[in-house]
Amino acid sequence: TNQLTLVQEMLGYATITTEQFVVRYLPGVDEVLARDVALHMGDMVERFIDRFQHDPPALTQVDLMPDDQHFAVRITGMPDIWTIAACTGDVIAMTPPRPGPKRAYGPYNWLNVMGHEYAHVVNLSQTDNRVPHWFTEGCAVQMETTGRLWSQYQLLAECYNNDRLFEYDEINWGFIRPTEPYHRSLAYAQSAWIMEYIETTFGWDKALAMLDQYKQGTGENETIQQVFGTDVESFMAGFMAWAGKQVKVWGMSTYGVTPEDQLLAALLTPNGIEAADLDTLTKAAREHPDRPELLKHLTEKILIQDDRELAIEIIQKFKQARPVDPWADRQLARLALKSGDAETAIAALTTLDKIEGNTPEYAVELSRVYRGRKDYDQALHYAERALLREPYNASFREKAATVAIQQGNLSRAAFHVESLALLEPDRVIHPKRLAVLYDRLGRDEDAAAMRERIKSLELIDSND
Repeated sequence: TNQLTLVQEMLGYATITTEQFVVRYLPGVDEVLARDVALHMGDMVERFIDRFQHDPPALTQVDLMPDDQHFAVRITGMPDIWTIAACTGDVIAMTPPRPGPKRAYGPYNWLNVMGHEYAHVVNLSQTDNRVPHWFTEGCAVQMETTGRLWSQYQLLAECYNNDRLFEYDEINWGFIRPTEPYHRSLAYAQSAWIMEYIETTFGWDKALAMLDQYKQGTGENETIQQVFGTDVESFMAGFMAWAGKQVKVWGMSTYGVTPEDQLLAALLTPNGIEAADLDTLTKAAREHPDRPELLKHLTEKILIQDDRELAIEIIQKFKQARPVDPWADRQLARLALKSGDAETAIAALTTLDKIEGNTPEYAVELSRVYRGRKDYDQALHYAERALLREPYNASFREKAATVAIQQGNLSRAAFHVESLALLEPDRVIHPKRLAVLYDRLGRDEDAAAMRERIKSLELIDSND
Protein backbone atom coordinates (compact mmCIF):
# COMPACT_ATOMS: atom_id res chain seq x y z
CA THR A 1 0.00 0.00 0.00
CA ASN A 2 2.83 2.39 0.89
CA GLN A 3 4.57 1.76 -2.41
CA LEU A 4 1.42 2.04 -4.54
CA THR A 5 0.55 5.35 -2.90
CA LEU A 6 4.08 6.62 -3.52
CA VAL A 7 4.06 5.51 -7.16
CA GLN A 8 0.81 7.39 -7.76
CA GLU A 9 2.28 10.52 -6.16
CA MET A 10 5.54 10.28 -8.09
CA LEU A 11 3.67 10.25 -11.41
CA GLY A 12 3.23 13.97 -10.77
CA TYR A 13 6.91 14.66 -10.10
CA ALA A 14 8.77 17.10 -12.36
CA THR A 15 12.08 16.19 -13.99
CA ILE A 16 15.34 17.84 -15.03
CA THR A 17 17.43 15.85 -17.52
CA THR A 18 21.16 16.31 -18.11
CA GLU A 19 23.72 14.28 -20.04
CA GLN A 20 24.23 11.92 -17.10
CA PHE A 21 21.19 12.30 -14.82
CA VAL A 22 17.41 12.43 -14.67
CA VAL A 23 16.46 14.34 -11.51
CA ARG A 24 12.89 13.85 -10.26
CA TYR A 25 11.33 16.02 -7.56
CA LEU A 26 8.02 17.09 -6.09
CA PRO A 27 7.11 20.43 -7.73
CA GLY A 28 7.63 23.30 -5.31
CA VAL A 29 10.54 24.30 -3.14
CA ASP A 30 12.54 21.13 -3.91
CA GLU A 31 13.11 22.43 -7.43
CA VAL A 32 15.87 24.51 -5.81
CA LEU A 33 17.79 21.36 -4.86
CA ALA A 34 16.99 19.63 -8.16
CA ARG A 35 18.54 22.54 -10.08
CA ASP A 36 21.64 22.38 -7.87
CA VAL A 37 21.98 18.62 -8.41
CA ALA A 38 21.79 19.08 -12.18
CA LEU A 39 24.36 21.90 -12.02
CA HIS A 40 26.98 20.37 -9.74
CA MET A 41 26.77 16.63 -10.30
CA GLY A 42 27.64 16.95 -13.98
CA ASP A 43 30.93 18.58 -13.01
CA MET A 44 31.81 15.60 -10.81
CA VAL A 45 31.23 12.76 -13.25
CA GLU A 46 34.63 12.94 -14.98
CA ARG A 47 36.34 12.40 -11.63
CA PHE A 48 34.48 9.11 -11.19
CA ILE A 49 35.17 7.95 -14.75
CA ASP A 50 38.89 8.66 -14.33
CA ARG A 51 38.98 6.94 -10.97
CA PHE A 52 37.13 3.74 -11.84
CA GLN A 53 37.78 3.60 -15.59
CA HIS A 54 34.09 3.06 -16.20
CA ASP A 55 31.22 5.20 -17.49
CA PRO A 56 27.78 3.76 -16.65
CA PRO A 57 25.87 3.30 -19.93
CA ALA A 58 22.45 4.35 -18.57
CA LEU A 59 21.38 7.70 -17.19
CA THR A 60 21.34 7.75 -13.40
CA GLN A 61 17.94 8.57 -11.96
CA VAL A 62 18.00 10.82 -8.88
CA ASP A 63 14.79 10.85 -6.83
CA LEU A 64 14.61 13.76 -4.39
CA MET A 65 12.04 12.70 -1.81
CA PRO A 66 10.27 15.47 0.13
CA ASP A 67 10.74 13.96 3.60
CA ASP A 68 12.05 10.97 5.54
CA GLN A 69 8.89 8.89 5.22
CA HIS A 70 8.70 9.25 1.43
CA PHE A 71 12.38 8.34 1.19
CA ALA A 72 12.02 5.29 3.44
CA VAL A 73 9.06 3.97 1.43
CA ARG A 74 10.98 4.61 -1.80
CA ILE A 75 13.81 2.37 -0.55
CA THR A 76 12.17 -0.22 1.74
CA GLY A 77 8.40 0.08 1.45
CA MET A 78 8.25 1.00 5.15
CA PRO A 79 8.06 4.59 6.45
CA ASP A 80 11.19 4.44 8.62
CA ILE A 81 14.88 4.18 7.76
CA TRP A 82 18.11 5.26 9.47
CA THR A 83 19.88 6.94 6.55
CA ILE A 84 19.42 9.96 4.26
CA ALA A 85 20.34 8.56 0.84
CA ALA A 86 20.64 5.22 -0.91
CA CYS A 87 21.64 3.75 -4.25
CA THR A 88 19.69 0.90 -5.86
CA GLY A 89 21.46 0.13 -9.12
CA ASP A 90 21.20 3.14 -11.40
CA VAL A 91 18.81 5.00 -9.07
CA ILE A 92 19.78 7.31 -6.20
CA ALA A 93 17.17 8.46 -3.70
CA MET A 94 17.84 11.23 -1.19
CA THR A 95 16.07 13.30 1.44
CA PRO A 96 16.48 17.09 1.29
CA PRO A 97 18.96 18.88 3.60
CA ARG A 98 16.33 21.15 5.10
CA PRO A 99 14.33 21.32 8.33
CA GLY A 100 10.63 20.63 8.31
CA PRO A 101 7.90 18.15 9.22
CA LYS A 102 8.92 14.47 9.03
CA ARG A 103 12.58 15.47 8.77
CA ALA A 104 14.94 13.96 11.37
CA TYR A 105 18.10 15.38 9.80
CA GLY A 106 19.19 18.99 9.48
CA PRO A 107 21.67 20.47 7.01
CA TYR A 108 24.22 18.17 5.44
CA ASN A 109 26.57 18.32 2.47
CA TRP A 110 24.26 16.92 -0.20
CA LEU A 111 26.97 16.90 -2.91
CA ASN A 112 29.17 14.82 -0.65
CA VAL A 113 26.31 12.37 -0.14
CA MET A 114 25.49 12.27 -3.85
CA GLY A 115 29.14 11.59 -4.67
CA HIS A 116 29.09 8.69 -2.22
CA GLU A 117 25.99 7.20 -3.80
CA TYR A 118 27.22 7.75 -7.36
CA ALA A 119 30.31 5.68 -6.55
CA HIS A 120 27.90 2.82 -5.86
CA VAL A 121 26.22 3.41 -9.22
CA VAL A 122 29.58 3.11 -10.98
CA ASN A 123 30.79 0.08 -8.97
CA LEU A 124 27.53 -1.81 -9.44
CA SER A 125 27.50 -1.09 -13.16
CA GLN A 126 31.10 -2.14 -13.76
CA THR A 127 30.77 -5.42 -11.82
CA ASP A 128 27.26 -6.43 -12.96
CA ASN A 129 26.07 -5.92 -9.37
CA ARG A 130 28.65 -8.31 -7.92
CA VAL A 131 30.80 -5.86 -5.94
CA PRO A 132 31.05 -6.76 -2.21
CA HIS A 133 29.37 -4.39 0.21
CA TRP A 134 32.55 -3.40 2.06
CA PHE A 135 34.45 -2.71 -1.15
CA THR A 136 31.93 -0.33 -2.73
CA GLU A 137 31.38 1.44 0.60
CA GLY A 138 35.14 1.90 0.91
CA CYS A 139 35.26 3.34 -2.60
CA ALA A 140 32.25 5.56 -1.89
CA VAL A 141 33.70 7.02 1.31
CA GLN A 142 36.96 7.71 -0.52
CA MET A 143 35.07 9.60 -3.24
CA GLU A 144 33.43 11.94 -0.74
CA THR A 145 34.65 15.50 -1.00
CA THR A 146 35.18 16.07 2.73
CA GLY A 147 37.97 13.60 3.34
CA ARG A 148 38.10 11.66 6.62
CA LEU A 149 36.19 13.36 9.42
CA TRP A 150 37.67 13.86 12.88
CA SER A 151 35.04 11.53 14.35
CA GLN A 152 36.24 8.80 11.98
CA TYR A 153 39.87 9.32 12.99
CA GLN A 154 38.81 8.97 16.61
CA LEU A 155 36.79 5.82 15.95
CA LEU A 156 39.52 4.12 13.92
CA ALA A 157 42.26 4.98 16.40
CA GLU A 158 40.20 3.83 19.39
CA CYS A 159 39.28 0.54 17.72
CA TYR A 160 42.86 -0.07 16.59
CA ASN A 161 44.30 0.71 20.03
CA ASN A 162 41.76 -1.57 21.73
CA ASP A 163 41.87 -4.40 19.17
CA ARG A 164 38.28 -3.85 18.04
CA LEU A 165 38.73 -3.49 14.29
CA PHE A 166 36.77 -5.96 12.17
CA GLU A 167 38.30 -9.11 10.78
CA TYR A 168 38.01 -9.34 6.99
CA ASP A 169 34.96 -11.63 7.06
CA GLU A 170 33.18 -9.44 9.63
CA ILE A 171 33.12 -6.11 7.77
CA ASN A 172 30.07 -6.79 5.60
CA TRP A 173 28.10 -7.82 8.68
CA GLY A 174 28.96 -4.51 10.30
CA PHE A 175 26.75 -2.79 7.71
CA ILE A 176 23.75 -5.10 7.78
CA ARG A 177 23.80 -6.77 11.24
CA PRO A 178 25.68 -4.45 13.62
CA THR A 179 25.88 -5.83 17.16
CA GLU A 180 27.34 -2.68 18.75
CA PRO A 181 26.19 0.94 18.32
CA TYR A 182 29.46 1.91 16.63
CA HIS A 183 29.68 -1.07 14.25
CA ARG A 184 28.00 0.49 11.23
CA SER A 185 30.14 3.64 11.47
CA LEU A 186 33.23 1.47 11.89
CA ALA A 187 32.31 -0.62 8.85
CA TYR A 188 32.25 2.50 6.67
CA ALA A 189 35.44 3.95 8.13
CA GLN A 190 37.43 0.72 8.11
CA SER A 191 36.36 -0.14 4.55
CA ALA A 192 37.71 3.21 3.34
CA TRP A 193 40.86 2.66 5.42
CA ILE A 194 41.49 -0.68 3.72
CA MET A 195 41.01 0.95 0.32
CA GLU A 196 43.57 3.60 1.33
CA TYR A 197 45.96 0.81 2.36
CA ILE A 198 45.52 -0.90 -1.01
CA GLU A 199 46.14 2.30 -2.97
CA THR A 200 49.12 3.60 -1.00
CA THR A 201 50.81 0.21 -0.62
CA PHE A 202 50.08 -1.55 -3.92
CA GLY A 203 48.68 1.14 -6.24
CA TRP A 204 45.14 1.90 -7.42
CA ASP A 205 45.51 -0.57 -10.29
CA LYS A 206 45.10 -3.35 -7.73
CA ALA A 207 41.71 -1.97 -6.72
CA LEU A 208 40.65 -1.91 -10.38
CA ALA A 209 41.90 -5.48 -10.72
CA MET A 210 39.70 -6.48 -7.77
CA LEU A 211 36.70 -4.92 -9.51
CA ASP A 212 37.49 -6.99 -12.62
CA GLN A 213 37.61 -10.15 -10.50
CA TYR A 214 34.29 -9.35 -8.87
CA LYS A 215 32.68 -8.86 -12.27
CA GLN A 216 33.84 -12.35 -13.25
CA GLY A 217 32.14 -13.76 -10.15
CA THR A 218 35.33 -14.48 -8.22
CA GLY A 219 34.75 -14.82 -4.47
CA GLU A 220 36.20 -12.36 -1.99
CA ASN A 221 38.93 -14.59 -0.57
CA GLU A 222 39.87 -15.82 -4.03
CA THR A 223 40.05 -12.23 -5.27
CA ILE A 224 42.61 -11.37 -2.58
CA GLN A 225 44.66 -14.41 -3.61
CA GLN A 226 44.42 -13.60 -7.33
CA VAL A 227 45.22 -9.88 -7.05
CA PHE A 228 47.76 -9.81 -4.19
CA GLY A 229 49.20 -13.32 -4.37
CA THR A 230 48.54 -13.96 -0.69
CA ASP A 231 45.79 -15.24 1.58
CA VAL A 232 43.34 -13.09 3.49
CA GLU A 233 45.14 -13.56 6.82
CA SER A 234 48.42 -12.24 5.42
CA PHE A 235 46.64 -9.40 3.65
CA MET A 236 44.97 -8.29 6.88
CA ALA A 237 48.21 -8.67 8.84
CA GLY A 238 49.82 -6.26 6.39
CA PHE A 239 46.89 -3.88 6.76
CA MET A 240 47.11 -3.95 10.58
CA ALA A 241 50.84 -3.20 10.53
CA TRP A 242 50.23 -0.28 8.18
CA ALA A 243 47.24 0.92 10.25
CA GLY A 244 49.39 1.07 13.37
CA LYS A 245 51.85 3.36 11.62
CA GLN A 246 48.96 5.55 10.47
CA VAL A 247 47.59 5.91 14.01
CA LYS A 248 51.05 6.94 15.18
CA VAL A 249 51.31 9.57 12.40
CA TRP A 250 47.91 10.89 13.47
CA GLY A 251 49.27 11.37 17.00
CA MET A 252 46.66 9.00 18.43
CA SER A 253 48.71 6.01 19.57
CA THR A 254 48.29 4.70 23.09
CA TYR A 255 51.25 5.87 25.17
CA GLY A 256 52.48 4.34 28.38
CA VAL A 257 53.84 6.26 31.37
CA THR A 258 57.10 5.14 32.93
CA PRO A 259 57.21 4.93 36.75
CA GLU A 260 60.03 7.49 36.76
CA ASP A 261 57.92 10.15 35.10
CA GLN A 262 55.98 11.22 38.16
CA LEU A 263 55.02 14.62 36.73
CA LEU A 264 53.33 13.14 33.66
CA ALA A 265 51.68 10.42 35.73
CA ALA A 266 50.20 13.07 38.03
CA LEU A 267 48.95 15.16 35.14
CA LEU A 268 47.22 12.20 33.51
CA THR A 269 45.14 11.40 36.59
CA PRO A 270 41.47 12.53 36.57
CA ASN A 271 41.42 16.36 36.69
CA GLY A 272 45.22 16.40 36.81
CA ILE A 273 45.71 18.57 33.73
CA GLU A 274 42.84 20.92 34.60
CA ALA A 275 44.29 21.53 38.06
CA ALA A 276 47.87 22.11 36.89
CA ASP A 277 49.24 25.65 36.79
CA LEU A 278 50.90 27.27 33.78
CA ASP A 279 54.49 26.57 34.89
CA THR A 280 53.79 22.89 35.51
CA LEU A 281 52.13 22.43 32.13
CA THR A 282 54.91 24.32 30.37
CA LYS A 283 57.54 22.04 31.94
CA ALA A 284 55.55 18.89 31.07
CA ALA A 285 54.94 20.00 27.48
CA ARG A 286 58.63 20.78 27.02
CA GLU A 287 59.55 17.29 28.23
CA HIS A 288 56.77 15.55 26.22
CA PRO A 289 56.19 17.45 22.93
CA ASP A 290 54.45 14.38 21.48
CA ARG A 291 51.60 14.58 24.00
CA PRO A 292 48.83 16.59 22.32
CA GLU A 293 46.65 16.75 25.43
CA LEU A 294 49.39 18.63 27.31
CA LEU A 295 49.83 21.12 24.47
CA LYS A 296 46.07 21.67 24.22
CA HIS A 297 45.61 22.51 27.89
CA LEU A 298 48.76 24.63 27.90
CA THR A 299 47.37 26.66 24.99
CA GLU A 300 44.08 27.22 26.80
CA LYS A 301 45.88 28.57 29.87
CA ILE A 302 48.08 30.84 27.72
CA LEU A 303 45.00 32.20 25.93
CA ILE A 304 43.50 33.17 29.28
CA GLN A 305 46.55 35.44 29.68
CA ASP A 306 45.94 36.78 26.15
CA ASP A 307 49.47 35.94 24.96
CA ARG A 308 48.58 35.45 21.29
CA GLU A 309 52.06 34.85 19.89
CA LEU A 310 52.96 32.21 22.44
CA ALA A 311 49.55 30.56 22.01
CA ILE A 312 50.06 30.27 18.24
CA GLU A 313 53.50 28.77 18.81
CA ILE A 314 52.03 26.05 21.07
CA ILE A 315 49.09 25.47 18.72
CA GLN A 316 51.51 24.81 15.87
CA LYS A 317 53.30 22.26 18.05
CA PHE A 318 49.94 20.63 18.78
CA LYS A 319 49.26 20.49 15.06
CA GLN A 320 52.57 18.71 14.50
CA ALA A 321 51.80 16.24 17.29
CA ARG A 322 48.23 15.53 16.14
CA PRO A 323 47.78 16.84 12.58
CA VAL A 324 44.31 15.36 12.05
CA ASP A 325 42.63 17.11 14.99
CA PRO A 326 40.58 20.17 13.87
CA TRP A 327 41.00 21.81 17.28
CA ALA A 328 44.24 23.51 16.19
CA ASP A 329 42.72 25.02 13.06
CA ARG A 330 39.70 26.25 15.01
CA GLN A 331 42.01 28.12 17.38
CA LEU A 332 44.18 29.47 14.57
CA ALA A 333 41.14 30.66 12.61
CA ARG A 334 39.65 32.42 15.64
CA LEU A 335 42.93 34.16 16.53
CA ALA A 336 43.68 35.11 12.93
CA LEU A 337 40.23 36.58 12.30
CA LYS A 338 40.48 38.56 15.52
CA SER A 339 43.86 40.01 14.54
CA GLY A 340 43.08 40.50 10.82
CA ASP A 341 45.62 37.91 9.65
CA ALA A 342 43.81 36.89 6.45
CA GLU A 343 46.39 34.38 5.21
CA THR A 344 46.38 32.31 8.40
CA ALA A 345 42.59 32.56 8.63
CA ILE A 346 42.15 31.32 5.06
CA ALA A 347 44.47 28.35 5.58
CA ALA A 348 42.73 27.26 8.78
CA LEU A 349 39.19 27.88 7.53
CA THR A 350 39.87 25.98 4.29
CA THR A 351 40.90 22.91 6.28
CA LEU A 352 37.89 23.19 8.57
CA ASP A 353 35.50 23.65 5.66
CA LYS A 354 36.74 20.41 4.14
CA ILE A 355 36.79 18.16 7.19
CA GLU A 356 33.75 19.47 9.08
CA GLY A 357 31.46 18.63 6.23
CA ASN A 358 27.93 19.46 7.38
CA THR A 359 28.32 22.98 8.73
CA PRO A 360 28.29 25.98 6.35
CA GLU A 361 29.89 28.45 8.77
CA TYR A 362 33.47 28.04 7.54
CA ALA A 363 32.50 28.43 3.88
CA VAL A 364 30.47 31.54 4.74
CA GLU A 365 33.45 33.05 6.54
CA LEU A 366 35.83 32.16 3.71
CA SER A 367 33.52 33.81 1.20
CA ARG A 368 33.46 36.95 3.36
CA VAL A 369 37.25 37.05 3.69
CA TYR A 370 37.85 36.52 -0.03
CA ARG A 371 35.20 39.09 -0.91
CA GLY A 372 36.98 41.59 1.31
CA ARG A 373 40.14 40.90 -0.71
CA LYS A 374 38.16 41.37 -3.96
CA ASP A 375 38.94 37.77 -4.95
CA TYR A 376 35.47 37.17 -6.32
CA ASP A 377 36.27 33.80 -7.90
CA GLN A 378 37.08 32.27 -4.53
CA ALA A 379 34.35 34.27 -2.82
CA LEU A 380 31.75 32.73 -5.15
CA HIS A 381 33.28 29.26 -4.78
CA TYR A 382 32.82 29.35 -1.02
CA ALA A 383 29.44 31.07 -1.16
CA GLU A 384 28.29 28.10 -3.23
CA ARG A 385 29.99 25.64 -0.86
CA ALA A 386 27.80 27.05 1.92
CA LEU A 387 24.81 26.29 -0.30
CA LEU A 388 25.92 22.66 -0.57
CA ARG A 389 24.92 22.38 3.10
CA GLU A 390 21.91 24.69 3.12
CA PRO A 391 20.55 25.01 -0.43
CA TYR A 392 17.24 26.37 0.88
CA ASN A 393 18.84 29.24 2.80
CA ALA A 394 17.64 32.44 1.10
CA SER A 395 20.32 34.56 2.79
CA PHE A 396 23.08 32.31 1.42
CA ARG A 397 21.49 32.46 -2.04
CA GLU A 398 21.39 36.23 -1.96
CA LYS A 399 25.08 36.41 -1.03
CA ALA A 400 26.00 33.97 -3.81
CA ALA A 401 24.05 36.02 -6.37
CA THR A 402 25.70 39.24 -5.16
CA VAL A 403 29.21 37.80 -5.41
CA ALA A 404 28.44 36.37 -8.85
CA ILE A 405 27.50 39.86 -10.04
CA GLN A 406 30.71 41.27 -8.56
CA GLN A 407 32.60 38.51 -10.37
CA GLY A 408 30.85 39.47 -13.61
CA ASN A 409 29.09 36.11 -13.94
CA LEU A 410 25.55 37.28 -14.65
CA SER A 411 24.41 33.83 -15.75
CA ARG A 412 25.35 32.36 -12.37
CA ALA A 413 23.76 35.31 -10.60
CA ALA A 414 20.52 34.66 -12.49
CA PHE A 415 20.69 30.99 -11.47
CA HIS A 416 20.74 31.93 -7.79
CA VAL A 417 18.07 34.61 -8.09
CA GLU A 418 15.85 32.06 -9.86
CA SER A 419 16.28 29.86 -6.80
CA LEU A 420 15.40 32.81 -4.58
CA ALA A 421 12.21 33.27 -6.58
CA LEU A 422 11.34 29.64 -5.84
CA LEU A 423 12.15 30.01 -2.15
CA GLU A 424 10.25 33.30 -1.77
CA PRO A 425 7.63 33.29 -4.55
CA ASP A 426 5.64 36.21 -3.14
CA ARG A 427 8.51 38.73 -3.10
CA VAL A 428 8.47 41.04 -6.09
CA ILE A 429 12.14 41.99 -5.68
CA HIS A 430 13.28 38.68 -7.19
CA PRO A 431 11.48 38.98 -10.55
CA LYS A 432 12.64 42.61 -10.67
CA ARG A 433 16.23 41.46 -10.34
CA LEU A 434 15.69 38.68 -12.87
CA ALA A 435 14.19 41.10 -15.41
CA VAL A 436 17.36 43.21 -15.24
CA LEU A 437 19.67 40.20 -15.40
CA TYR A 438 17.77 38.67 -18.32
CA ASP A 439 17.93 41.99 -20.18
CA ARG A 440 21.69 42.08 -19.79
CA LEU A 441 22.00 38.43 -20.81
CA GLY A 442 19.92 39.00 -23.93
CA ARG A 443 17.13 36.69 -22.72
CA ASP A 444 14.33 38.90 -23.97
CA GLU A 445 11.46 36.44 -23.62
CA ASP A 446 12.44 35.59 -20.06
CA ALA A 447 12.73 39.28 -19.21
CA ALA A 448 9.24 39.91 -20.60
CA ALA A 449 7.85 37.02 -18.54
CA MET A 450 9.41 38.52 -15.42
CA ARG A 451 7.79 41.86 -16.09
CA GLU A 452 4.41 40.15 -16.28
CA ARG A 453 5.22 38.41 -13.02
CA ILE A 454 6.13 41.75 -11.44
CA LYS A 455 2.75 43.20 -12.42
CA SER A 456 0.85 40.32 -10.87
CA LEU A 457 2.84 40.48 -7.63
CA GLU A 458 2.53 44.26 -7.36
CA LEU A 459 -1.21 43.87 -7.41
CA ILE A 460 -0.90 41.64 -4.35
CA ASP A 461 1.68 43.69 -2.45
CA SER A 462 2.67 47.15 -3.59
CA ASN A 463 4.95 47.69 -0.62
CA ASP A 464 7.76 45.21 -1.48
